[in-house]
Amino acid sequence: MVELQPQPASEFTRLRPKTRRIAVQDIQEWPEMSSSVLEQVSVVLKHAKDKTALSRRDPKRREEADNVLGASVRRLERFLAKARMPPQAKAHQFDLNHLAAINERVFSELTEARHRSEDLEEQVRLANKRLQEELSRLEYVENNARDWRSRWKSRDNRQLHPLLRQSDSGADADDRPEDIGMRITEPTEPSLLETPDTELAPLLERLRRNLETMQGNQAQVDGISEATTRAQMALDDVLLRHGSAR
Repeated sequence: MVELQPQPASEFTRLRPKTRRIAVQDIQEWPEMSSSVLEQVSVVLKHAKDKTALSRRDPKRREEADNVLGASVRRLERFLAKARMPPQAKAHQFDLNHLAAINERVFSELTEARHRSEDLEEQVRLANKRLQEELSRLEYVENNARDWRSRWKSRDNRQLHPLLRQSDSGADADDRPEDIGMRITEPTEPSLLETPDTELAPLLERLRRNLETMQGNQAQVDGISEATTRAQMALDDVLLRHGSAR
């Protein structure tokens, strides 16, 4: 039968104490405590006595505590000499060095866990700080976008960039052939370069071929102006439709 005692309020996790009722005849069947176990228990009790007595600053009180605790330790030693040890108990569980090693390991693990927790808290703090900065920048960009969209919609006359205006707007009025003094002549007839002179014929033949090449290139260039105008018109239409959609 187990009786549960109330657990004291604490912010730390503690083992819940419990009391177990065991029949006397069962205890009598337990083995007696060996001399090595009794010696280890005595070392633990004396260590606790000395530590408690030395905590008193007054020498007189320290001596009184040592005497009182010494008498209690001796009574416990006499009682334990006749006591029996539960069969599941191990001798090393009463060894002071073993207990100190366990406490040291637990303290080391606790310290390491506390440091990891502090590192994680610092990382969370830095992450939250960066998040707030990113949110502030995002809000700034969104405000600028809304302001730009509002100004764009409120414009009555949406004009294109000067570089995208059509050529008939007058921006390229000074670049026409007649403005730069270019003389446009009629194409030369290749048959005019024919001659019966055998010495002059090879030279005129090369000149005729060069002339035909130049005239062919000129024919290809003639359509560029019209194609450029159509491309500008198409680009203007796309930009206007894009601006209207936004």
